[in-house]
Amino acid sequence: MSARIERIFGDLCKVNQPSGSGRLTEVSVSAATFEKLLKHWQDLPVTDRPGLRGLSAARSTSQLQVVLDPGAGEAFLLLTVDSEKGKTLPGLATIWPYAQWWEEELRAFGGMKFTGLPAHSEVEWRRN
Repeated sequence: MSARIERIFGDLCKVNQPSGSGRLTEVSVSAATFEKLLKHWQDLPVTDRPGLRGLSAARSTSQLQVVLDPGAGEAFLLLTVDSEKGKTLPGLATIWPYAQWWEEELRAFGGMKFTGLPAHSEVEWRRN
């Protein structure tokens, strides 16, 4: 594992990077580990944090897929978060403010819940 990936994940989970020219590294974590990862990333200097490239629901609304760019030419990371259906996941907007848009989409169209999202009545496009 590269030093950059080790810094991003700390000792919170094991990452098996693909050999060769693979451009995507897949990592699965529990919701509890995901919450610890978010806290870890908040504590990192901004330049050491991975970049958020996307959020989506996977297979069902009990799995969240997070696409991360670790930078430095490393393969993108596909982080799959396993959670119980209907459980509220920690919000990513505290680290990446633009994540709130994806979180709102996943709530509106996929039924996923995130901490820190405004009430439906406070979301401008829902009032029109």
